[in-house]
Amino acid sequence: MKKIFALLALASVFMGSFAQDVVPEEKYSIATNSFGSNWFVQAGLDWNAWYSAEERGHDLSKSPFKKFRSNPGISLAFGKWFTPGIGLRTKIQGFWGKKVDADWNEDTNEGNGNKYWVANEQVMFNLTNLFKGYKEERVWNMMAFAGAGVGRSMTHDNYAMNYSLGLHSAWKVAEKVQLFAEAGLNTFDHNIDNCAGSASQSWTRRCKNYYFELGVTYNLGSSRWRKAPDMDIVDTLHQSELDALNAALEDANAETERLRGLLEKKQAGEKETEHATDVAPADSEDAPADSVEQ
Repeated sequence: MKKIFALLALASVFMGSFAQDVVPEEKYSIATNSFGSNWFVQAGLDWNAWYSAEERGHDLSKSPFKKFRSNPGISLAFGKWFTPGIGLRTKIQGFWGKKVDADWNEDTNEGNGNKYWVANEQVMFNLTNLFKGYKEERVWNMMAFAGAGVGRSMTHDNYAMNYSLGLHSAWKVAEKVQLFAEAGLNTFDHNIDNCAGSASQSWTRRCKNYYFELGVTYNLGSSRWRKAPDMDIVDTLHQSELDALNAALEDANAETERLRGLLEKKQAGEKETEHATDVAPADSEDAPADSVEQ
């Protein structure tokens, strides 16, 4: 009986450790990380081209590589992913822009530089993780972003409200390092380049800054996500383990009762034997006396 209970105890320990080591996980559900996890910083180089409402009707070249329209730029950003699919990013970029308005043309539009900076707070959406689920070993991710902020023309000492949106494509090259390519748009009111006559806030009357950027992302702290356990399956496993344990206990109890019955029968048989042994000698001693009297 002791062996049976020892085996049951060993089996229960084994089943418990198995349940802890092999925990079923939900495909798309992720456990929330600590606040210090999943932060990142970014640095990039871009080529930006400017388009203003004042140039409409003047048949200027739309090429983003024309000298009167474009300049290189740099950017710095930091942010945090709150889930594998949604994060926030603060991005500052600039610093060499162009002023393009009706008084300029492709031949005389020299020296129309417009030094500026723009700071945006942007919501990041990892489209790959949102639609395909998070995978730690995934190398490529496609993201979209949208946000708002403020820009300043340092050349003209003006401030302007800004809206931004774009696409961000990232390739994982190391545990904490990604290379990225980003295409985006910043749209401002007229103050950003000091152009006259564009006070209207309609889309067609706003200054637009298109850019293409290449850069690197470095993850701060842990950048991994843990899959959340599938509690329905865990509960089912626990119930099945409990049912199996109860069945084993019932079998053990039945075996115990059987052994107790055998033991009781054995003890009863031994008592009958002892009683028969004690009675037999007395009968044999009385027999000669009876015969003599007769």
